[in-house]
Amino acid sequence: MNTPDPLPTPDHFEISISVIAIGLVMTTIGLLCFLSPFTLLPGILIAGWGGSVVWFQYLATFRRDLHGALLIGIQCSLATLALLGVLGLWIALRYEFGGMRSVYRMATWIMFIGAIVAYGVWVTVANWRWYLVLRKATQQGLTTPPWRQLSIGDLMALMVMIGAVLGMMSFLFRSAAR
Repeated sequence: MNTPDPLPTPDHFEISISVIAIGLVMTTIGLLCFLSPFTLLPGILIAGWGGSVVWFQYLATFRRDLHGALLIGIQCSLATLALLGVLGLWIALRYEFGGMRSVYRMATWIMFIGAIVAYGVWVTVANWRWYLVLRKATQQGLTTPPWRQLSIGDLMALMVMIGAVLGMMSFLFRSAAR
């Protein structure tokens, strides 16, 4: 039986919450980069990327927006490919300049970045699956058109996110002042 408005799986909800949390941390880091004139451009890029990750993931999962799902799928794919490229380049350069022993010395960091890449692949696959589910449901006419107005719940979630970013920044400022 076909039901309107397909719901994401609990796993996808968990992935979405973690992606939103990572996006909020990226936004905080980007805003902290505004403090120095030398890091203003990277700060704009990091804050913009993190903010768009939060917004697209929210649209895709909680509003079931097909375009949001497509855009977060593209963003996750680009980020994962960039991390995979950095990992491969780092291993190749370590091997080129230091030999295999140099690569072995960095094995812990290589495995850490490899775990981040594996997480990125997991998130990317989950977001593309959700996009395909939404696309199929949209083609069959099972989804309602996405609404463009903010509800009270949306505003409360936005306030919590702003509070989280300001709380992280306040903690970092207090820690740096000591």
